[in-house]
Amino acid sequence: MLIPALKVADGGILFRDVFYQYGLIVPLLQGGAVALFGGELLVIRLLTVLFYGGSAVLLDLLWKRFLPSKISCLVPVMFCLFSACTMVTFHSWSSVYALFFMLLYGLFTIRYFENANYSKWNLFFAGAAAALTWGCRTPCGAVTVFAAVLVLLGLNWFCGKSSGKVWLETGCFFAGFLIVALFAFSYI
Repeated sequence: MLIPALKVADGGILFRDVFYQYGLIVPLLQGGAVALFGGELLVIRLLTVLFYGGSAVLLDLLWKRFLPSKISCLVPVMFCLFSACTMVTFHSWSSVYALFFMLLYGLFTIRYFENANYSKWNLFFAGAAAALTWGCRTPCGAVTVFAAVLVLLGLNWFCGKSSGKVWLETGCFFAGFLIVALFAFSYI
């Protein structure tokens, strides 16, 4: 993970100048961290720990909606105890970053359904988070987008919304997805 980050920090273009077998977003994030804080493996590991911490916070925000507060506070603690950053073999895998963006997608999707006027911005940001998930790890992103389509089309139609409103809301999701995807593809 260090070599691609160093090459990206030096101005190399992924998949042309730099070999990388995963998605586009992770080496860009790691390359940015290396460019800011120096070309050490510790920088990448600390960035990974930062994303683990962000995932713990997002897990707490998500589970507070479903569990009593005495139980929901255990979720991030259990996550931190059993995550790979506390184990002997610590790797800065792309799955760590994908998990963070999947949880962010989940938070924006739940906020969309909780909001009385169904804020379209939550759908837009959910789409952007789904695109970032896809950019970090393609299988996770594919599952996230498939779940979004099922949730937006299925739940909204079962709730009795008009088909025009359902397609508008699905369009808001894909607008966020496409803006991030087009920005990422313009880099290549």
